Amino acid sequence: MRFKMCIMLASIIVTSFLLSGCFGGVEVNDRAFVQIMGIDKFSDVYSVSLQLYQPSGNGTPDTESENSVCINGEGKDLNSAISACEVRSGNKIFLGHLKSIILGNGIASPADELNTLISLRSNFGTVPLSCPVFYSYAPFEITSLISKEGLYSAEHLTDLIKSNSDFGKTFYAPVCGILRADLHPAGYKAIPDVYINGDDAAFDGAVIKKDGLYDIKLNDSELKGYIILSDSFKKGSRLLIGTNENASAEILCSKSCITAENADGKLMINAKITLKLGIPDKITDKHKAASEVCTAVRDNCIASYSKTAWENGIDIFDIYSAVRRCCPEMLDDTDFSKLLRESVISVKVTAKSA
Repeated sequence: MRFKMCIMLASIIVTSFLLSGCFGGVEVNDRAFVQIMGIDKFSDVYSVSLQLYQPSGNGTPDTESENSVCINGEGKDLNSAISACEVRSGNKIFLGHLKSIILGNGIASPADELNTLISLRSNFGTVPLSCPVFYSYAPFEITSLISKEGLYSAEHLTDLIKSNSDFGKTFYAPVCGILRADLHPAGYKAIPDVYINGDDAAFDGAVIKKDGLYDIKLNDSELKGYIILSDSFKKGSRLLIGTNENASAEILCSKSCITAENADGKLMINAKITLKLGIPDKITDKHKAASEVCTAVRDNCIASYSKTAWENGIDIFDIYSAVRRCCPEMLDDTDFSKLLRESVISVKVTAKSA
């Protein structure tokens, strides 16, 4: 009987401790919630800038005060640079609510830096794999962009990203997409280029970080080709394409299917693209306008493929997966980068009016 009483008493004591709270937990008020992170690297020294959520008053947005604060820290690696920011904030850094990551100069391999961030999760919380990644020549300027219109700054930037994405001016490059592309031979991920324009952020095509040697830049037309050929067109988006009648037709929906074949030892890429168009009523010959849009889309796709695959031997369209699926024998003892440089691409575009 005494033994049973001891067991019951021990159970009550343990349960009381478990209900009293988490051991080693960090209170919400002691955390610094990071909204935007910028990363630079100069002379092997990392510079990390963090925009922290800073509620005003009762925690709701206040049009008369800033709702965010930006701090900066340096170190020989990302861990020490973030730790320096933590010391300055006076609170425990938490990266689990990140809404944007801005990479800057000196970042030779985005995938390596992102993998490092993920490996630090035990110290600073898990970085969301869906967090969008951008490139900027001045990450600190982006992270220190403070909205004074009642929105938290990160929410304002998120709204800008969505509105620009909806009109084909930028796109989403999530952490998981960059890590996935890095797993393939010659695989790279295009990253949207963001910069400060006056008091706000703006987008300017995309860059591809290639081995830290130089950046490959996609201009506006090449960016449109990338968005369509890579099947990155989001539902609800509207991409404008000019016609010869000095008007613009809208691409309301786009579907891209890429296959590969072995054409006597040469890699043949076949891309079939289907568009749904919104053509203005002022355009009299809608069939002609649709044909012009198809031609422009095909040219943009080929221009994007030319700059990446043909000129630089890199894969931003996941061609490797298509080859592995359709003609895996071409991967045997073959330099995939050389295979891309010598490849042939056929782009067929069809369209129908909404």
